[in-house]
Amino acid sequence: MQKYIVVTSLLLSMLAGQALAQNKDSQDERKPPRPEFSSIDSNNDGIVELSEFAALPHPHDDYETIFNHIDANADGVISEQEFNDHKPPRKNKR
Repeated sequence: MQKYIVVTSLLLSMLAGQALAQNKDSQDERKPPRPEFSSIDSNNDGIVELSEFAALPHPHDDYETIFNHIDANADGVISEQEFNDHKPPRKNKR
């Protein structure tokens, strides 16, 4: 009888682990796509100013800190190169 309890417990643990992994994958799929530089550069001048960046919906309140982090050369604007360099790598799907 103890063997069955152990085997059942192991199977339930495995199933729970699989369910958690599937839930995490489905959460990753619900993340909004990263915006393209051209969609942020609303006046099409080739740079993104803080006002353009602030107009985007941000998951964090401190968008100015994020802007300054992307603005690698601290010139007060984000170039397309700075924007592309800042993009975090996409996770590989298994």
